[in-house]
Amino acid sequence: MLRKKNHKGQSILEYIILATILLAGYLLFQKYLAHGIFGRWKSAGDALSGDAGLYDVNKTLECGYDYLVTKNWYNTACYEKDDCASLYPGYEVTNPDVSAYNKCVTTCHAVQCDD
Repeated sequence: MLRKKNHKGQSILEYIILATILLAGYLLFQKYLAHGIFGRWKSAGDALSGDAGLYDVNKTLECGYDYLVTKNWYNTACYEKDDCASLYPGYEVTNPDVSAYNKCVTTCHAVQCDD
């Protein structure tokens, strides 16, 4: 009568070796994967930024765009310092003063924010 050998230990060892190879492969190619992903992300952003101005690294860092009221670029540091958001004619403001908001955003307009 033939006996079956117990291969449980060998099977676990094979899974450990496989996981180690996969982890080593991931660690070796991690930089290349990241460059590929970020390259795709940048190309998608560049495709969107054609005429719309949705993605520009220099403007994203310091400029904001008021697309609802004034349709102008403004300096976000000035916008926050002057508290223009409290004047914004949104849902949370009961009596919006659009002229005061326009004046605040126009005051915060910066030349480097223009397209």
